[in-house]
Amino acid sequence: MAKNLVMGGASSSAAAAAASIAPDSPEWQILASMTPQMAAKGAITASNFAITGGEQGRVNMAQRMQDLKNGGIASPSLGLATGNPLVMGVENLLSKVPGSVGAFQDANKANFAGMQDKVQGLRDSASPTFGANAAGTALQSDITAFPRGIKSTFNGLLDNATNIVGGETKIPVNNSIATALQLSTPNAGAPNTSALLVQPSISKLAASLVRDNLGAPPYDPVLAAGGNAPTTPGIPFNTVRAVRTDIGNKSESNSILKSPEQRQLQSLYGALSQDLVQGANQSDRQVAGVPIGPLLPSDTPATNAWNRSNDYYSSGMDRFAKIEPFANKSSPEQVYSALVNAANGNVSTLQAVKKSVSPDTRARIAATLIDGMGTARPGSQDSTGSVFSPETYLTNFNKMAPQGRAELLSGFPGSEGVNTGANDVAKAASLLRDGSKIWANPSGTGGNVMAGSALGSILGNVFTNPSVALGGVAGLVGANQVTKRLLLNPKFVEAMAKANNPQDPAAKAAAQLEVQNMILNAKLADQLMSQ
Repeated sequence: MAKNLVMGGASSSAAAAAASIAPDSPEWQILASMTPQMAAKGAITASNFAITGGEQGRVNMAQRMQDLKNGGIASPSLGLATGNPLVMGVENLLSKVPGSVGAFQDANKANFAGMQDKVQGLRDSASPTFGANAAGTALQSDITAFPRGIKSTFNGLLDNATNIVGGETKIPVNNSIATALQLSTPNAGAPNTSALLVQPSISKLAASLVRDNLGAPPYDPVLAAGGNAPTTPGIPFNTVRAVRTDIGNKSESNSILKSPEQRQLQSLYGALSQDLVQGANQSDRQVAGVPIGPLLPSDTPATNAWNRSNDYYSSGMDRFAKIEPFANKSSPEQVYSALVNAANGNVSTLQAVKKSVSPDTRARIAATLIDGMGTARPGSQDSTGSVFSPETYLTNFNKMAPQGRAELLSGFPGSEGVNTGANDVAKAASLLRDGSKIWANPSGTGGNVMAGSALGSILGNVFTNPSVALGGVAGLVGANQVTKRLLLNPKFVEAMAKANNPQDPAAKAAAQLEVQNMILNAKLADQLMSQ
């Protein structure tokens, strides 16, 4: 009789406490009143509860637990593990009443700490060096050095083409002479004025080309007569190549950027390139013995090698034009931010940058990205700025386009595991957000306020209605036992996951027995009777 009175009082008081917390949510009051009875019914209710959901429910629970574990949550609550709305409703209620608040807050902190450890492990496995400054500095350095790398490879490819043709093999330079003479000849309509636009270096080059190329028209007989005419027309392939390289370097000087001189040098560079490719083709014809007509691809090794070198250089510099703006920022942090912003849409540019930097730089970018995704907003931070927020992590994770995010988290040793791990943390964060409201507040202040309201209601009744106050205290003690002994007990959650396994009847029976014993051993009714 006394026991029933206490249990009834506990149920009523638990419901009253819930009503004081959420007067507009009667379903919470129902759940609260269920709590003591659920404990008292023991084995029968526990067994029915354990098998709710059937085989599919068990499979879903096992998958959720694995997903949570992959994301860093080793010991989820029963509601979080099952995704069952009823269980989550009970947890939401209990997390806001005295006695259970601290337990749920501790579980909350453990979940966050586990996810933060997971994130930090992924970060460190990507690179021990991270941070916007470190990543941005590496990016700037690699992008600035990119043209040097292109030119180094380009020169290697040119060496290959030169070796096939023969460095001393003479080739006609008709295009170069025609262009140099045009650029160095004043306009007949204004000879004195237009002479001021003639570059002395180009005039000297025109004269030298004519003298050295005697016999390969067009040429100036007067200039040729003044020098030592060669017996074989043309200029050695490697000399023409060296002149072109010199002209190219001069045309890239910042001192003549966008000036008439730069345009003239670029025009001359193009003419020299034409003569070089024609020289390679001439070499191929001589080797193949085909003076005119089409050549088979197998008969054009010199031409192929030359075209390969120029195609490589052209595509490389086109890429540099696309990525150079990233390096032209006032600070390394801005360089890094610009790259991350590119992940939201301009994936082709992001890919171009990624191809142009070292694996170490890519790893620093990934480590920095992962490190910052879960940093809680200022309002939820502590003095060290190290508070982790799954909600912030999930928000930042989803801000990036999936393809862009994948690009930022790949391209370095071990990147596949880092990318998979980052997705695992996001999935766990999503389950936290969708599974229960109690996990959404990093500081736990909401729970404290609600709990304080419930406790205040109970203490207020001590003077106005002692019997209600006593029943309220008893209900809270029972709720606390449900929280600690069952809902937040990893062994209980694990047993629940196994308690409906049709594939292993023995394991199923053992798990169901374990669930029943845990509820019986909690002695919730005894706890209530002692109040």
